[in-house]
Amino acid sequence: MKNFGTLEYVLDTYSKTWSWKVTGTRAVSMVSKLIPASWYGDGPNEAIIPDSAENVNHLKWILERYPLDILSKSTWQRKSTKSNIPKTTVSKIEKLERVKPGEQFRGKLLNFQKEGLDFLLKSNGNALLADEMGLGKCIVGDSIIETTTGQVSIADLWENSSIIEQNDDECWARLSIPMEIQTFDGKKIEGKKIDRIFRQKIDEPITKITLWDGSVLECTRRHRLLTPQGWKRAGELTIDDKVAVPAKTLHVGKNHLTPELAELMAWQLAEGYEYF
Repeated sequence: MKNFGTLEYVLDTYSKTWSWKVTGTRAVSMVSKLIPASWYGDGPNEAIIPDSAENVNHLKWILERYPLDILSKSTWQRKSTKSNIPKTTVSKIEKLERVKPGEQFRGKLLNFQKEGLDFLLKSNGNALLADEMGLGKCIVGDSIIETTTGQVSIADLWENSSIIEQNDDECWARLSIPMEIQTFDGKKIEGKKIDRIFRQKIDEPITKITLWDGSVLECTRRHRLLTPQGWKRAGELTIDDKVAVPAKTLHVGKNHLTPELAELMAWQLAEGYEYF
């Protein structure tokens, strides 16, 4: 079987710790699903994985099913022989505070992220913030969301929900009826069930993107869109760029017709059409 990526033991330039680096589109996709603690390296086709016994076991599971070219063989043999994962106990945390990150952190945390940082510090004693803090990847309220039962605007979703948690300008709300939205997993469109939505007020410039077919997207400048050259921020796009749109979407019918009867009806309607 052909190798679909590489595995290497490296000194990560961001965390300054020895970590495992995985490269390759398929390999990174598998890592992102199996190892939540991983983060992107230099580009979307490179993942950095903290060196822990648990993560090594995850990598062993991947290697048993999908071949990786191991570039640090001696280190891998030494690490992979240790199969015992120490069990850690986390004490129950009753109340979270909005803590401030250290001076070395660059960025602005939202209130719920400050509480998340407090949880990490109280449960583990340390924390690494490896993502851009602040969601900020927002779209305007009249933007249309594709669901498996049709299109709906974000504003309508919000109107049909009830607030369950609110901190200043941040709100969590629960949908009156859970729904299945259409998402892109890197390879195909698939449905994901949601029952809650998050709203925050963002004081940032909005970018308006108009596609050749006339469809419009209004979003923050840091919102990412998929292009042939990879993911780009909306504020980085030019008139010559191309962005990905779904060739087809999922749909769940609202009647009880069998596929065979629906196909028969389609043929009958098509045969009865008059061409001029």
